[in-house]
Amino acid sequence: MAEGNGRGPNVSELLWELVQGAVADEQLEPARDSGRVAELAAQVVTQYGREAAVGAVLPLVDPPAMVERLVRLVCDYGPLTDALRPGSGVEEIFIEDERVFLVVDGRLRGLVEPTSAAMNRHIVDKLLGETTVALDATTPHVQAQVLGGRARLTAVGPPLIDEGGVSACIRLYAVHRATLDDLLRWDSSTKAANNYLRLLMRLPGSVVISGPPAAGKTTAFSAVLSAIPENFNVRLAEDYPELPRPVFGRAYRIRPSDAEGRGAVTLRELVRIILGLSPKFIGVGEVRGAESFELARGLHAGTGFGVTVHSHSAPDALDALVMTALGAGPNVNERMVRMAFAKRIDAIVHVDRDDPNQLADGDPFRRQITEIHAMDPQLRDDEFSTHAVFERPDGLGSPLVYTGKPPGPELTRRLERLLPPGRRLVQVLTGRAGLS
Repeated sequence: MAEGNGRGPNVSELLWELVQGAVADEQLEPARDSGRVAELAAQVVTQYGREAAVGAVLPLVDPPAMVERLVRLVCDYGPLTDALRPGSGVEEIFIEDERVFLVVDGRLRGLVEPTSAAMNRHIVDKLLGETTVALDATTPHVQAQVLGGRARLTAVGPPLIDEGGVSACIRLYAVHRATLDDLLRWDSSTKAANNYLRLLMRLPGSVVISGPPAAGKTTAFSAVLSAIPENFNVRLAEDYPELPRPVFGRAYRIRPSDAEGRGAVTLRELVRIILGLSPKFIGVGEVRGAESFELARGLHAGTGFGVTVHSHSAPDALDALVMTALGAGPNVNERMVRMAFAKRIDAIVHVDRDDPNQLADGDPFRRQITEIHAMDPQLRDDEFSTHAVFERPDGLGSPLVYTGKPPGPELTRRLERLLPPGRRLVQVLTGRAGLS
């Protein structure tokens, strides 16, 4: 029988409702009483088969599979159960009423198993059941950490969308404990570029990781963080934790407001709090708002910092950073913000990815560092000025090479202090020498 359009009930949905009713009547706890739930599901499917035998309803194609599906709906996360498991390889899940799309290795694909808007709303509500927020008419837009911290769920319901619908995105966190050596192994970086980044982190320097969505910004940031000396006081601020916890220091997360709209702690406030903890390095998982203004204000203390920001090129990332800082209020002076960033940002590491629509089946999906820019410390006509130290001249897949343009004299001088006597930065950038 057809599964329906997701708005009206389908066979799976009708049988699921019967099983749910039987579970409620017996006051079962599905997670604990899965065996009994399976027995009830088998009874419901058997009864449906009797009705199909006399022509009252259309027969099921695979009754045992239906029993299994019903058990997963009641006891687990239905058709999303496998996708939500650790190690599934799924990066994101998009739910649009009865439709479900998975992002795997950068590619978007539809969920094969049919479902419905009601089932998907049940899955969203079940995920939210472990949190302090609920999706309803009073709070039709929610964001929460789910699956024990393994994922971030953003969900929208009526009245912001059609009645009976659900719109959600589930971002599954990978274990972002990558190192610079991992980037080398994945052909995302080179030994020379890695050594340059290692030197920057020993200052500690200030680095912006930029790139489009799903390009590997968090993974690259994790790798850069791995190069920070273990005795540096490192403080991380994130919406939801994805970065590896530092050896010395701590990670902090935002706090959403309660049902009355009180008690929220924003990313901007977290950065302000962290500045009072004498950090040697501040990491902000993703800059999207006024937290970048707090970073600009705190730069005079000599603290290193790292952020990720959405952009299509390394120079564009700086303008994006300024635009977020301007959101701090009408009295923010744009030129002063630009001057602060120009003096203290040492490098912009840009990552990019393949366009899945341009790949043939079987082609690898690449995420690579495509540019590492150095900041010129002086504004030119109130605009940032940068130049590439490393780049891939022909884009993704081409070699990441030294451009012959080292960072400015001041940064070069600071980095050469970290090298053995007699060694020069240009030897590291060209790959003719390492760091020891």
